[in-house]
Amino acid sequence: MTNPSRSLRRLLATALVVAGLAPTASAPASAQTAPSTRTICFPVEGPSFVGSPPSSSPATTYWTDTFRSASRPTHDGNDIMSVQALKMRRVLSPVAGTIVELYYAHPTLDYDPAGGGTVRNESGYSSNSNPGGPGNRIAVRDAAGWTYVFIHLNNDTPGVTPEDNLAAPQHVFAAGLDVGSTVTSGQVLGFLGDSGNAENTGPHIHFEIRTPRPVGVHWSKEDPALGYDAVNPTLSLRDAMAHPERCGGSSGGTATLVDDRWTPFVTAGELVERQYQDFYGRAPDAAGRTYWTDRLLGGRETAATFVGQLLAAPEFEAKVAPAARLYEAYFHRIPDTAGLLYWIDRLATGTPLATVSQAFADSSEFRTAYGALPNAEFVDLVYQNVLGRAPDAAGRAYWTQQLDRGNATRGQVMIGFSESSENARALREWVRVVLAYVAMLERSPDGPGLEHWSAQGAAALVPGILTSPEYAQRVSRLRS
Repeated sequence: MTNPSRSLRRLLATALVVAGLAPTASAPASAQTAPSTRTICFPVEGPSFVGSPPSSSPATTYWTDTFRSASRPTHDGNDIMSVQALKMRRVLSPVAGTIVELYYAHPTLDYDPAGGGTVRNESGYSSNSNPGGPGNRIAVRDAAGWTYVFIHLNNDTPGVTPEDNLAAPQHVFAAGLDVGSTVTSGQVLGFLGDSGNAENTGPHIHFEIRTPRPVGVHWSKEDPALGYDAVNPTLSLRDAMAHPERCGGSSGGTATLVDDRWTPFVTAGELVERQYQDFYGRAPDAAGRTYWTDRLLGGRETAATFVGQLLAAPEFEAKVAPAARLYEAYFHRIPDTAGLLYWIDRLATGTPLATVSQAFADSSEFRTAYGALPNAEFVDLVYQNVLGRAPDAAGRAYWTQQLDRGNATRGQVMIGFSESSENARALREWVRVVLAYVAMLERSPDGPGLEHWSAQGAAALVPGILTSPEYAQRVSRLRS
């Protein structure tokens, strides 16, 4: 898309003169005499394709030479488009250098306490005069003074539809970056998107290479007499495609990059594989693997929203939640890990829930806690344990009669209450925590953990476990 230089140039020139930052050093050679190829890492992760990629291509991005074309004479770079219109592909620093500009265009959030919604750069220039133009962006300068500019970084919250233009900083830039940060070639800078005037044009990055200029002269300033200009990045990009080792990998291979979006997993695919095993006890089918991996890589899901959907899925909930509710109904306690896993396995292999419930009623733990209860007193216990109240006369008479006549077992009566919509609603948060612990940590929660996460709610539960040291240790153990 069109870069911001045409709209910012007049403002920048005025601001720099007022600030006393007009160039004082001698100017470099003109852009016409500068090298046409820069030695860079390809600036977006994954294989790329020049032109329109065929369906069989493994490319994750594609591009053509659109630098100052006849139809777009002010287009000072090339647009690197995302295959399948997926956002959140990682943008990589093409060189070792220093971040000289960062723009976070958010209507309410600050990037950090020093500012937000403003251009921040080494010259001190700051403006929010054109939030619909370049959108979120970042610029890196190398040791020779060349500047590499990325425009249209992501600005939408992953997993939210329709697009909200409210991406938090961690979904725009890599963690810890700011003006003055030093970066290495291939280091993650941020995430591809469609911010600014790129909305509805397809997720991409507008990439520019700018000639050297003195500190204090903004990268967008163009003055051929002084050598300040953009150069066509096409040859540099083509050369970079042949040298993935510049991004940190071995020669001839693809760069090895750690993506902290999936921590403690290395890739989105590994995350998907592990969750299917943990929640469903099986490997993902090909369609499921592709579907979720594409949504994760494209920013339609985060690790937390993906896992949250599996946690709430009927396929998982139906085989774990009923057993957890029985522990609360019979014993008023958190399930022990060994017992819960045993009963989950029985349910998963076809044992009826009523049979499991009857085993609880016949257990030594139940007899020790309550003694040999007559049927009427058992009904009283069911009402009290599950509903927290004494039975009404009609209900007590009905259920006692069902037991006395052999029309129902105690196990069947109990699940009639424990699986009621009233009880399921009352135990929703309690059960959700138990389910998450069992699937993700392979254990039942302890008392403090259950109390804490039940109070925090669903939005905090999955991210809390995903980022916990215990979960990281478990994943590492399974990987080894």
